[in-house]
Amino acid sequence: MLHASFLMQPVEHFGFLLQRGNELLNDIERSRYFRYARNESRQQLVLSRWLVHERLARSFPHLPCNWQLTYDAIGRPAAQHPELRCPVSYSLSHCDNLSICAISNSAVIGIDAEPLHFAVKDSFIEIAFTDLEQETIRSSDWDSIQEMRFRWTIKESLGKMSGQIGFESIVAFCTASIPGLFEPFVVSCPRYRSWIYGIPVGSDHVATLAVPQDTDEPMKLVCDNASYWLDQTTDG
Repeated sequence: MLHASFLMQPVEHFGFLLQRGNELLNDIERSRYFRYARNESRQQLVLSRWLVHERLARSFPHLPCNWQLTYDAIGRPAAQHPELRCPVSYSLSHCDNLSICAISNSAVIGIDAEPLHFAVKDSFIEIAFTDLEQETIRSSDWDSIQEMRFRWTIKESLGKMSGQIGFESIVAFCTASIPGLFEPFVVSCPRYRSWIYGIPVGSDHVATLAVPQDTDEPMKLVCDNASYWLDQTTDG
């Protein structure tokens, strides 16, 4: 199973989602909520928790909604359920006007999303990317800022999957040609024995998902726009 969902903002029923998301926060997440200084960051945290709980409920409709969001031994997110022997891996990302999540019951995964149109300092590129990666970005057919942000999501996705977050641990990614920023694709990243999925989320953001390359062929990814769920959720 490999399922993903994303939620664009602004959305209808925003107040309902914030209320429901607040109810779903555990003690660790609530502490994080109050550490955020910006209201927008708090809202994104709450919306992302609603999103992952809703994704779990829809992927496991035969189970009661009794999920507990925890972490594995090296800090990667996991969803525990009393009726399942093994935890379900999940990964979340939220940025300007977008929340996205993915779950898998067979592999630890990592997901990341970035807005495309914010300025990027050259100093960040020099720190965050190797020389080969910088050359890949400069020679791309895409706008350099868009390509940089897209390539950065690959680093973040791989870091979340492996538990190695930070510039010093994830120093390289696949520099292979990417089919398109706004089309679904899957490419191999041999350095990390991973599949990299491109997830279309509109023209203002890019998102990628990293999945261990444990099979000869990548798993099928089922992705939903969670905005379509809202009428069903609020009616219920």
